[in-house]
Amino acid sequence: MKERKSNFELMRIISMFLIVLWHVIVHSGILSCCSGNKRLIIDFISSICLVHVNSLILLSGYFQYSKEKINLSKITKLIGQTWFYKVLFLIIAILIGLTVTQVDIFEELLPIDLNNYWFINVYILLYILSPYLNRLIKNINYNEFKRLLFILFILLSIIPAVTSQKALFNDGFSIINFIFLYLIGAFLKKYPLKEGYHFKNLTNNKYKFLLILSFIVLIILNLIIFYFGKTLNQYDSEILKYFGNIIEGNYLKYSSPFAILITIIYFLVFESLNIKNRIINKISLNMFGVYLVHDNHFIRSFIYKELKIADKFTSFSGIKSFVYLFIIALTIFIISLLIEYIRKIIKYLIMKIKLIRNIFKRIDNNLLKIEI
Repeated sequence: MKERKSNFELMRIISMFLIVLWHVIVHSGILSCCSGNKRLIIDFISSICLVHVNSLILLSGYFQYSKEKINLSKITKLIGQTWFYKVLFLIIAILIGLTVTQVDIFEELLPIDLNNYWFINVYILLYILSPYLNRLIKNINYNEFKRLLFILFILLSIIPAVTSQKALFNDGFSIINFIFLYLIGAFLKKYPLKEGYHFKNLTNNKYKFLLILSFIVLIILNLIIFYFGKTLNQYDSEILKYFGNIIEGNYLKYSSPFAILITIIYFLVFESLNIKNRIINKISLNMFGVYLVHDNHFIRSFIYKELKIADKFTSFSGIKSFVYLFIIALTIFIISLLIEYIRKIIKYLIMKIKLIRNIFKRIDNNLLKIEI
């Protein structure tokens, strides 16, 4: 059996770690409590973290665009996995005495998620729509596809950004942004950038260097513009504050022009790698589980409030605070990964017991037929 490449599997793992890191920064209150040089570094880290969700949707378009039918078992499997963790953490929340309302119980017992995992909900919608998007991708030529993406970039990224979401709302958490990213992923697969006129004569090392340099430049430029917006907000002028609020408001939106461009470069960096590693491939299979474990709202309430991560972060000085931040994020990531592994082991054992029972049942039936 041919071993699959691990470049995008590694990207899945890194992107999920960035999701965990981002959630630690936001949900713990670190983003709002730090200032000075600490805030500058946190803003820089946040700008890198912006690629996480977008990159996973690009990956879906990259590999899914050639498929004509949806796999219903994949949807039911994802819903079942989500429901398992919803019920599990509901029971744990009740046992340890967390506040659980009747509405919480009703919503957590529903197989379909209502308000817990926004990403799963939008991803399932995208997956259902994917065969129709794939027909469009299949029947559109290069120039039309490029023109479509340019128009969508203007409509779904530029206009919402410059109008502060007033002319067209798209903060990146919606199905329209996922469709846009899916189409970009499909375009990158169908028409590889490395084979384009401007890059085909570059060596692989030069191509990678150009991508990494572009990634760093875009992140720094995004940060500079963000701080320019913060500076405008300090002036006693309504018009300057108006533009300052627009600039600041776009900094951490998944649909912002910088977030889209940075994600594409990030994705292309991993596309350019040539890695094969079984361990990476096995770990990457558990990334949805990591998301479902660490971002459950009962778990969020416990981790970020009870452990007082923001208070401890601010109590450390200099590099120690960021070492602490990454250790916390890595710990949450590893524990979530282990919990998902345990779930899979339990599922495997249950399936094994069912299989053994079916075998014995068939043996008994055959013996009964022989006796008769």
